[in-house]
Amino acid sequence: MLKIDGKIVARRNEEAMLKALNQFGWLRTRDLAALIWQKAKKKRVSFELIPLMLEAPNMRTCQIVLARLRRKRMVNRIKAPDASWIYGLAVAGARELNRLGIEAKSAEDSLKRISLSFYHHRRIANEVAIIAAIQ
Repeated sequence: MLKIDGKIVARRNEEAMLKALNQFGWLRTRDLAALIWQKAKKKRVSFELIPLMLEAPNMRTCQIVLARLRRKRMVNRIKAPDASWIYGLAVAGARELNRLGIEAKSAEDSLKRISLSFYHHRRIANEVAIIAAIQ
């Protein structure tokens, strides 16, 4: 079996995260981990609203990639009203996606305007969309 170079895997993970943040606007760490690394257990005919069950290695990988993207200043993070971290695309991350041919803009303004009611509504909507994408 051919083993892929770690740098290539890291680059793919970074691109997947930047694309997800561009698509959703902002996401929590657990949402990113579920969206990128969680696979559907079995094929479902219809949509079922089931909770996201994350494995520790997937969550840790997500945290490592997010830390690397923060050091490169490609993502911004703020503390959400429920004390979790939420991440959005920074200017450098949007520039990188534009270089790859994906139309993107930074989420710096939308991260500054998060109120408690909007945050909970958007968090739940994002989670339902992620569950649907996984299924």
